[in-house]
Amino acid sequence: MGGRGSGAGMRWSGGGGKPVADRSMLRLDVRFLHREGYLAGSRAATIYWSVNGQRTSDIRIATSEGERPSELLLIYKVRASGADWNSVREAVRLEWQPCHYGGYRPWLTCPRCSRRVGVLWGGERFLCRHCHRVAYPSQNESRLDRHCEQSRKLRRRLGPHLDDLEWPADMLPRPKGMHRSTHRRLVERIAAHDIEIEADLAASIGRLMF
Repeated sequence: MGGRGSGAGMRWSGGGGKPVADRSMLRLDVRFLHREGYLAGSRAATIYWSVNGQRTSDIRIATSEGERPSELLLIYKVRASGADWNSVREAVRLEWQPCHYGGYRPWLTCPRCSRRVGVLWGGERFLCRHCHRVAYPSQNESRLDRHCEQSRKLRRRLGPHLDDLEWPADMLPRPKGMHRSTHRRLVERIAAHDIEIEADLAASIGRLMF
């Protein structure tokens, strides 16, 4: 799957082939799926990941019926090093949150813990970062822990309830009375920490071959 900084990416077949990541990661981001129209009812598509233009992994997805589908079906194969391939067919629940200014924002529900998240990470299964046990604090503070804590601290400056890392930086609101330039600088710093968090998560999770 390539190492950190190797130019790996996730692309859609039949969807314009637009890259959504430039590091080695197996991730499903609900914001991208929604933005590109793949969460419309009764849709199906194949996602594949590539490293330096070479296809390395793929997954088939399909949504249930309805204007706001309630399920996203994941179909893929996985194996540990030297083991046989195992087929996985798993339904992920979709939740739709009303937005303040109209419309709805989708969330994925982790198949293991039922946590509402924006991203599922590939491993033996597609689960949230908590279930992959890569985001919990350790006795010795790691680089990942430091970036998580800094991102949370900056988020709390925008609101005491906004320290959940599942909130994307570009959706964090500007508190009343905060200057636009200050808000922009905070969002840029949060986004920079989040990029490093995702890179470290990808390195921690990517142990199985798809």
